[in-house]
Amino acid sequence: MRILLTAHAFPPRATAGVEVYTLRLGRALQARGHDVLVLSAVHDLEARPYVVRRRTHEGVAVAEVVSVHVQGTLESSYEEPGLTQAARSVLADFRPDLVHVQHLLNLSAGVLDEARAAGCACGPISPCARRSITRCARRACATARIWRRPSRPVS
Repeated sequence: MRILLTAHAFPPRATAGVEVYTLRLGRALQARGHDVLVLSAVHDLEARPYVVRRRTHEGVAVAEVVSVHVQGTLESSYEEPGLTQAARSVLADFRPDLVHVQHLLNLSAGVLDEARAAGCACGPISPCARRSITRCARRACATARIWRRPSRPVS
């Protein structure tokens, strides 16, 4: 099976919980015969935004998208058209059977829409993502939508 894992960052630049978990999960899936690619964001102010760079870390293939918050808004940290388009190209190249979300911060929630549009199954969002960005992004998204509503007189 071809499995795409998503993470907001990845070793060696970042080595906290989600990053280490994603690396270990990727290696374990490979050991079971799966073809694994990690899609991660990378913060690199010297690089052109949304460029996809390929590399390997400890035997795990990585496609990292340059994510520098060009828009400079809270919403752009989880919903960014440029990042969605970059993810679309990774999905088209890799053609995963399954997308397993670890984290979408600094990538884009549009990754899930693109995966579904490409016919990929979207596996359960990992506990790491559920505890952190998924809830935060939903609240932020709902809050952003509320902020954009025209004000109404209170009756």
